[in-house]
Amino acid sequence: MRAWYEDLIERIRGVQGGAPVVLGTRTPVRTIVVLSRTTYPDRPEQVRAALPHLTPRQIEAAMAFYRDRAPQVDADIERNREALRPFLLAS
Repeated sequence: MRAWYEDLIERIRGVQGGAPVVLGTRTPVRTIVVLSRTTYPDRPEQVRAALPHLTPRQIEAAMAFYRDRAPQVDADIERNREALRPFLLAS
């Protein structure tokens, strides 16, 4: 049985390295997770303000996807962090 959020999350080859994104956007699930858990913990209104192009339902879908697939999304977060490391060290 498909989870409700699967209609709102997709993978598109060539978009965000094939990482899961919110349907119809280029916004990766990892971005929503990092904002929700690290940048704005316990402040969902701030996450929504940071991503005004997303609906609350889309943000909820990304977090539900994460709850069911945390190891996969955590690995994507780490890959993204490693890819950005040279740029962060240079500044």
